[in-house]
Amino acid sequence: MARFDFCGGSYTSQAVAFDCQRSVNLYPEINESGDGKSKMALYPTPGLKLLTTLEAAPRAQLEFNGRHFIVAGTKLYEGIATLDIHGSFVSLAMNVLNPATPIVNDFLPASMAANETQLLIASGGFVYVYYLATMTDSVTLLPVAAGTFVQVPISSFTLPSGNAPVIQVAFCDSFFLALIANSQTVCISDVLDGRNWDQNGQIVVSVYPDNIVSMIVDHREVWLLGRKKSVVYFSSGSLSVFDVAPGGYLEQGSGSTFGPALLDNSMLWVGGDDRGNAMAWRATGYSAQRISTHAIEFAWQGYPKISDCVSYSYQDQGHAFWVIFFPSANNFLGATWIYDTATSLWHERDFLNTTTGIAQGHPSWNHAFAFGIHIVGDWGSGKLFWQSINFFDNNGTNIIRLRRAPHIANEMQWQRYSQLELDMDVGQGWASDDATHAMNNIVQTPKVFMRFSDDSGKTWSNAQSASVGFQGQTKQRVVWRRLGRSRVRTFEITFSEATPFRIVDAYVRGSNQTASERLPHMLRKSA
Repeated sequence: MARFDFCGGSYTSQAVAFDCQRSVNLYPEINESGDGKSKMALYPTPGLKLLTTLEAAPRAQLEFNGRHFIVAGTKLYEGIATLDIHGSFVSLAMNVLNPATPIVNDFLPASMAANETQLLIASGGFVYVYYLATMTDSVTLLPVAAGTFVQVPISSFTLPSGNAPVIQVAFCDSFFLALIANSQTVCISDVLDGRNWDQNGQIVVSVYPDNIVSMIVDHREVWLLGRKKSVVYFSSGSLSVFDVAPGGYLEQGSGSTFGPALLDNSMLWVGGDDRGNAMAWRATGYSAQRISTHAIEFAWQGYPKISDCVSYSYQDQGHAFWVIFFPSANNFLGATWIYDTATSLWHERDFLNTTTGIAQGHPSWNHAFAFGIHIVGDWGSGKLFWQSINFFDNNGTNIIRLRRAPHIANEMQWQRYSQLELDMDVGQGWASDDATHAMNNIVQTPKVFMRFSDDSGKTWSNAQSASVGFQGQTKQRVVWRRLGRSRVRTFEITFSEATPFRIVDAYVRGSNQTASERLPHMLRKSA
């Protein structure tokens, strides 16, 4: 039998005859020892468990100093966790922090930043301050109690044309920053005070003509990304407060306001330049390194727009994942793409809508690592989920995991396929006497399904199942036999049981059909 590099990431080219690989709800991990059975395995992406349901979709999350804040609908919440005696997470309760002053809800992502005494929020064009500690107001010189929630006067954020909406906020070197929408202007707060903005003026970008699309702080530097160009500022201590960093100019910009994210000691974003759009970039110093592939770019550039894409990042099991959600993709069902900096490979994640029976984008668009767990907010509801590799379904909904392998071909010669064997972690399912998985009083074993294509992924055979064994059946073989012949063969595996699904490799047994083997068949046909 021969292996054929079954495991890998997603790469569906515009010519599917060239390559049509997919990894959906499975991510590759490279064998770092170099001595494993194969060079790469496929592991299941994390499942979800419901923590709580808020009044509307969570639009932003921020954790710092052990506190967890969420903007959802018109409310600011603080998550209050219950921990066991070992400090492990048990449950999450919600405390509303702004009962009298609603936050304007524009149904778009909100933005949050904080220092030691204040939490700053931008939502619906307005800016709000939540006081984390008692402090003296710099205008009235009166104390402001911890827990106070106020709206910053809109007159604090102005353009020559008048008051202006704020789309993002950030914090850098003792100053809050507020990006004014559809402008080249960023307002600078007073020192350590997001309530007052009348002392330090503004940053006005003049090195490129476009408006600033997105703002993000990385390594104590403020990155201001336009549509096609970007510039980096630092806290210089001059009268301007912030000045352009030497060499801090990039020929690439951002395609969306909430697309950039920080991970793996760098910044990643979706954008373009004067020549085109919808590429993924990673900052290497003040240079942009392309990390998307032609296949990824072909998919993204087919979406109605990318200006609404939202991303977040998280680290789990040593993998730093960048999760990008495109709301407008697939007729507004959404699409979710993930880049793994550990392997430099892409995979996809989705969610099965049990009402429609149709897959849609993964139900997360923001994230916080709080209380020792990964918490994600659902873009389509008010739900907050606990995300973990120890969960094998999405809060009771099966996760359909799919691997479409590379094409197998030998210069388009006929090949027979007598056997396909999937090398995987078997015997991890339920027990043979588990009545919850019984049908007609017979307990059903967990199954994996295989289908194949003989025209490079354009049409497919019927799916054939194989058992992956009951719990403890660790010598179970997952095999399909008598698979016919083809000039090109593409195998696809799917699995949806709420059990671990870890693929090590796959092997095929077959042979080329030589001219002497074909001749008797040809003679019989002519006779």
